[in-house]
Amino acid sequence: MSLRPLDHLPTPSWPVALQQHPVFAAALAHLGVEHRCLGWSDRVNEGAVLVMQRRFGPIRLGVASRAHLTPQVASDLAHRFTVAFGALAITPETHTHLAGALPVATPAHVAEWDLTQSQAARRAAVSGAFRTALRKAESGPLKTRAFAPSRDTLLTTLARDAAQQRRKGFRALPAHLVLAIHAARPEALLVFQAHQKGELLAEVLTILHAPAATYHLGWTSPRGRDAQATNLLLWTAANMLANRGVERFDLGLVATDRSPGLARFKIATGARVRPLGPTLFFGPLTGLLSRFAPRDACAAA
Repeated sequence: MSLRPLDHLPTPSWPVALQQHPVFAAALAHLGVEHRCLGWSDRVNEGAVLVMQRRFGPIRLGVASRAHLTPQVASDLAHRFTVAFGALAITPETHTHLAGALPVATPAHVAEWDLTQSQAARRAAVSGAFRTALRKAESGPLKTRAFAPSRDTLLTTLARDAAQQRRKGFRALPAHLVLAIHAARPEALLVFQAHQKGELLAEVLTILHAPAATYHLGWTSPRGRDAQATNLLLWTAANMLANRGVERFDLGLVATDRSPGLARFKIATGARVRPLGPTLFFGPLTGLLSRFAPRDACAAA
């Protein structure tokens, strides 16, 4: 098995996370963020990995987020970047035990909605509360539409979300990165809106990275919440994405401690919740530092 440099990240034939897709690489290139694309193969598997390069004073750090890596590939990647740059942080898609790694964060959980099922099967899989809310929204006066946003429309959407983030105390993918995706791959963004008598009640922004898509943000007004508009928009988005050949709808992190209401909403769709791997750090003195790592983090790794 060997790592080899690639001129560009290949388009995957199966669902991968946004952070490991050519759409994300194109946004990084637009922003001038240093990154490397590496291919790998062994006797059984093959794949590619996107590694961002960050600078912290004299230290350069490689960051590989949501990467599908075998233990051997991860070890080779860590060796290459710690020799060339000094340090590497990896958050693998699944649990991966690597000797010499320092766990710096326990595994997060994500909700993934399987869109390969029929619409009838997806509807049967949602929770009773979600189905009831959806029926209410479908029988009401809400009108929905989906469209690729202009830059001005996107700025308005992101401004609404920024105000929501400040009010609710959470953070999402930086707005400048979303704008970079739009500049590099405008077809990758799709907005869903719900209106009633011309008034915007709710909207959802999705990022397409075929054959997957990511739910980036959702906003709703008080009247939109009463009308269950977000349920209708998420259901509409799932159906439209499935018709476009999207196989997996990534609903993002599930944080039952920080955002229990949002976590319950994502789970109610019937999406599968699964853990990612822990964030692992490789660099100078990691062997020594690992002795002092929190026991729960070490156990998680």
